[in-house]
Amino acid sequence: MAKAGYGTEMFSGQVALLYGQQATVDGDNIPVGTVDLLLTADPTENFSAWFNFDYKWADQGTPDAWGVALAGRYAFTERLGYALFREAGLPAPRVGHATVSVNGDPFGLYVQVEASTEDFLARWFENTKGDLYEGPTDISNWKNLDLDSDPKRAQRGLLMGFTEAAKRAEDTNDLTHLEDWVDLGHFARFMAMEILCDHWDGYLSPNNYRVYRNPTDRKFYFIPHGADQLFRNSNNSLFGSSRGRSAVVAAFRSTDEGNLLLEEAINYLLGTIWNPEKIQARIMQDYERIRPHIVADAKRPYDLFEVEERLQATLSFFGKAERLKRWQLMALDDRELEDRLSRLISRSRWGR
Repeated sequence: MAKAGYGTEMFSGQVALLYGQQATVDGDNIPVGTVDLLLTADPTENFSAWFNFDYKWADQGTPDAWGVALAGRYAFTERLGYALFREAGLPAPRVGHATVSVNGDPFGLYVQVEASTEDFLARWFENTKGDLYEGPTDISNWKNLDLDSDPKRAQRGLLMGFTEAAKRAEDTNDLTHLEDWVDLGHFARFMAMEILCDHWDGYLSPNNYRVYRNPTDRKFYFIPHGADQLFRNSNNSLFGSSRGRSAVVAAFRSTDEGNLLLEEAINYLLGTIWNPEKIQARIMQDYERIRPHIVADAKRPYDLFEVEERLQATLSFFGKAERLKRWQLMALDDRELEDRLSRLISRSRWGR
């Protein structure tokens, strides 16, 4: 076994090489090797994460194998946010909590997010062999979007066609240009969920998101990603973030049909999955489950008082968001109410 590592107060890395282990294949013992890479990061008081990569190989008889684990600190907003997306019928990863130890040393409580593998895609799509892309930047930057699927079969040029269709829809006030590229109702629901959850740096910006081209119907489906800063600003606008507007969002916001689809999606979600009392009960159930681990976590990035202060802020978000979104929908036909709400939103501490 060989091992090397380096560490500072904020970052550390360790790589280990093991050879000489035995695996039994068809009754024969063969040598097996393992490469183990562990990276940790604590760049600020409010963020901590670890990344673990394992690769195994055998001299004969067995295929190589690899695996990746990625986790961040224990924000319960991510677990709840993705669950709400799934309940809205939108593909989103599952999330769990784990207490982590490294070489027997306690490393604290983490949230572990399901990776966007073919297993994940198979729960939502019949065909998992399509292209899966990841932000940041928009689909218009199609040459440089990160590719999370097999590069040998990638068809990046389709993203250019998708972008051009969105631009034509925006320029002509005609959403039919997008019908061959995206499920309009599905995207309206995705956009509505990002607004309701205040996913301010999601695709609306655009920044954190994934998009999958389903080979079955040849359409693109957006998947939430990087949802660790949800449920902060209940005053956010129905029009989404002002930090930048993505091509498909611009097409929806610039067409009569797109605005109607978005309004219908928000109304539908407010009447179905957006139940503040039930959501708050779920948060408390989750918190009671993980609270003993937070208390016991000597490496937690903030004290228990701050954890519970953030918990209370999150709990209060849902009722406020429901009231404000209903008012914003009514204000679409009431100029005076629209002006009053605009002044309220402009005073938002997030300034978005």
